[in-house]
Amino acid sequence: MNITNSIQQVFGIQTQLIISPGLGHNNSVQLLNPPTQEACIYQPWMHNPAAYDPDGDSLAYELVPCLGEDGLPLSLGDIPAWKLPNEVTSETTDLFTIDAYTGNVLWTVPLLAGEYNIAIKISEYRNGILIGYVIRDMQITVVTCNNIPPIILPINDKCVTAGDDIWFQLIASDPNGDNITMQAFGGPLSNVSHPATFNPSSYIFSWEPLCEEIRYQPYQMTFQATDDGYVNLSYIETMSITVVAPEVQNPAAAPIVTGK
Repeated sequence: MNITNSIQQVFGIQTQLIISPGLGHNNSVQLLNPPTQEACIYQPWMHNPAAYDPDGDSLAYELVPCLGEDGLPLSLGDIPAWKLPNEVTSETTDLFTIDAYTGNVLWTVPLLAGEYNIAIKISEYRNGILIGYVIRDMQITVVTCNNIPPIILPINDKCVTAGDDIWFQLIASDPNGDNITMQAFGGPLSNVSHPATFNPSSYIFSWEPLCEEIRYQPYQMTFQATDDGYVNLSYIETMSITVVAPEVQNPAAAPIVTGK
């Protein structure tokens, strides 16, 4: 719907990884949440790629044009062939945005059923220097239905000292009374030396990070509640966990005698 003459367009994705002796080792961003969500007309749609950087670099998110042949933005000659999903209509209530810090994508009110393509660029920075990016391309299928997405109550960001444990329980509900499947995505669950756990039945997250998990950047956790309606709609809640070093215990100092 948002790509002109889409069946004739070439599909392309792109990534960049910069290796520099001055910056140290570098790994590409990992995307932990598969891009497999549907949307319902007149109901909000949410997605988060759940990006994780093994090196703890800062991540920034933005929407970019879908790419085609030779890695160039889709076009018909000099005319762009791609537009944001909300630009297919002229209604001002039809908004499509991304949070540059969390990566949450929100389509407030899809107004026209059909298939749409978007591209999300996740850039990684170290000491303020761009050292790589990954572009995710995904398709959104909007259908006509009477379903309403579930809701997760907000979760505050957390700070935990290495060696201590942290746990909390999410609270989710569905306006239609549908059953809810809760999923969790984030580096603490699989990409650390001492992984966290998440119980999809009780909605309880638990983690006891140790010194190996200490880093400057917080870890991001994304929780996704999906109902079992005719069209499976989802709600996203994103929060961060900062792991800090234990405080120094009983510091002492003594004078050093070097002679007369």
